[in-house]
Amino acid sequence: MVLVGAGSAVFNRGLVADLLQHEWEGELRLVDTDPEALAVAEKLSAKMLASRRSGLRLSASTDRRALLKDATAVVCTIGVGAVPGSRSEHEQVVEIIESIRAGKGRVYSANLPNRGQIPNLPADAIVECPAVAAAGGMKPIQQRPLSSGIAGTLATRLQWVEKIVEAALERNRRRFVQALLLDGAAESVAIAERLASDLLAAQSAHLQAFSD
Repeated sequence: MVLVGAGSAVFNRGLVADLLQHEWEGELRLVDTDPEALAVAEKLSAKMLASRRSGLRLSASTDRRALLKDATAVVCTIGVGAVPGSRSEHEQVVEIIESIRAGKGRVYSANLPNRGQIPNLPADAIVECPAVAAAGGMKPIQQRPLSSGIAGTLATRLQWVEKIVEAALERNRRRFVQALLLDGAAESVAIAERLASDLLAAQSAHLQAFSD
């Protein structure tokens, strides 16, 4: 198992504790972009494993690609600020992976590509839906079509997401303006233009230049 963002101490500690409680075997790999946070997480995890005499092997690296090789489970443990309820979240992570590995067929709410489980939303849109955690992964449960009002609202939001992604990948200011209009954050093209300029300027240190 690979824990990406393992420097998030609260989530990482809780998840490791749950793995120990379930007496998992194999290898636990910790990844984080912050070498100091990663070192703390590795030291803490090593102490936890040693205290329980766990057979889990431990490794850590800032090189995500190296540790993802041959992984059978990848968990994003990145936390932003305080995360209320994170205890139940990491408990469920272990349950889901256990259900998949053992083919237990437990049902959870999951974000999955739309493969027809919601028939009147676009294919491949990421939707939250009930899913069975069984051998082979998360399998969505077929749902009834949404009402026309809800489907229309969600279709607009999905178009907004697509436009944002296009704008970022193409570094295209015009598409960014279109996304702001779809979002409803701007009531007119003129306002969207000004808002786009302000947002791009505020984030200029982190973005490559956008063009029209």
